[in-house]
Amino acid sequence: MSVPDDNESFDNSFEERTRSAWMVGPIGALWAAGLGLALLVVPILVLWIASSDGTTDWLEPLRTAGLTWVAGHDVALRVGRATYSLLPWGSLLVWLAILAGAGSWAARSARVASLRDTAWLTLSAASCYALVLAWVSSLTVEPGARTAPTRAFGVGLFVAFIGFGWGALRGSGLLPVMKRRMPTDLRTMLAAALAGALALFGFGAIAAAVSLGMAFDRAVAIQHYLDAGVAGGFALLLLGVGYAPVAAMWSVSYVVGAGISIGPGATLSPFGTAPAEIALPPFPLVAGLPQVVGPSAWALPALGVAAGIVIGLVVGRRGPRSALSRLGIAVGASCIAAIWLAIAARMSFGSLGDVRLVGIGPRSESVALLSGGLLLLGAIPISMIVRPRRSTTIAPDLDDDVLFDREDADV
Repeated sequence: MSVPDDNESFDNSFEERTRSAWMVGPIGALWAAGLGLALLVVPILVLWIASSDGTTDWLEPLRTAGLTWVAGHDVALRVGRATYSLLPWGSLLVWLAILAGAGSWAARSARVASLRDTAWLTLSAASCYALVLAWVSSLTVEPGARTAPTRAFGVGLFVAFIGFGWGALRGSGLLPVMKRRMPTDLRTMLAAALAGALALFGFGAIAAAVSLGMAFDRAVAIQHYLDAGVAGGFALLLLGVGYAPVAAMWSVSYVVGAGISIGPGATLSPFGTAPAEIALPPFPLVAGLPQVVGPSAWALPALGVAAGIVIGLVVGRRGPRSALSRLGIAVGASCIAAIWLAIAARMSFGSLGDVRLVGIGPRSESVALLSGGLLLLGAIPISMIVRPRRSTTIAPDLDDDVLFDREDADV
């Protein structure tokens, strides 16, 4: 009786895990897609049953739910000759959370134990999810409204790869391994960038909430004007939640001084006069747009400096003792945070069909430049002043492709 050598056992184990990843990944993707669709199909069907007079085809609410699900992935929607690309990308957070849960389950089920296995698992799941999204996009094509299946496939592939991959790394337990392998200075830079970006985004959300609160009567008047009823009111609620991150990003652009484009030749800025007429559709969140610009608005960019101070505190406390190294980390963190904010600004820019509403929202390049400059103003001096609480040590290197079995690890 021959005993297989270590290399043969290694190859068989790798092939078995790869086959398992290719089978389990699509199952997780189908579960995530089904749950995402169900979250829209069920309430839309309930509302249709409650309000239908029997003349509407029952397939119509299913088409509406599918179209909403596809468009909720930030896929441009065409209605007639008009294009709607300024979409409520806040719904993306829901799909990403569902995909992360599916990825975590799939990684545990497939017993993923290496970065290579995680990549195969994520690739198979993302491909399946993108195909489902493109398929639903093609099924919901109709003369009144439609989305592009090819665009849906590309967006679905990207969204699923991010969400499912993150969940797979967490479920497999490889995320802490990746963090330990990462150089200490890079970990500090990313942590500081995340803290600064979240701080500035949070300041923008607070400013948007305050502005909307000051115009609460106008928002209520718009709500009464729409007179949407129960079904329409539910739709407005969903749209409001989905557009909340968009409103916060518009506020960030306004705060840092980049302004908000609201049509050809019209811009809202804390340093300029608000246009007499704002050509935006009646929507409660629109009431929060500033109508009057006062001298106090000129101080809003200070919030960007405050977010930079947050970066400086993180770098100062967690960075190396060398002042020059802390300076480099603070600059890098500020640039990364500005890039992330620019991406969010790009997702918050688009059109709402009407010729007057083509190209509205924040300009990503202006947001990147101005937010980066303000973050640097706050981050650099604070990172140089604040000293590390203790000396940092670099974690020992680990092998990227170490394959370990869970039972062996427990032994």
